Amino acid sequence: MSSEQAAAFEALVGDFLQELGYALVSETERKISLRASRLRTTYLAMFEAKHWMKATPLGRLVSLDAIEMEPQSAD
Repeated sequence: MSSEQAAAFEALVGDFLQELGYALVSETERKISLRASRLRTTYLAMFEAKHWMKATPLGRLVSLDAIEMEPQSAD
């Protein structure tokens, strides 16, 4: 994981990691980007909707693969 990826991850869940006793890798002040802020507020609702949809007959007709955090890069 690159330092930029670690900083972005810690911006999302850093407070929770510290509550659990983990030290953060990035020493800089955590600034949450607009994209990260949107993801933080909408992810749980999208996750619940995705799992609800899987349990319905309609879920077989709908592809929910587009609900991803980031496109996977070919490293």
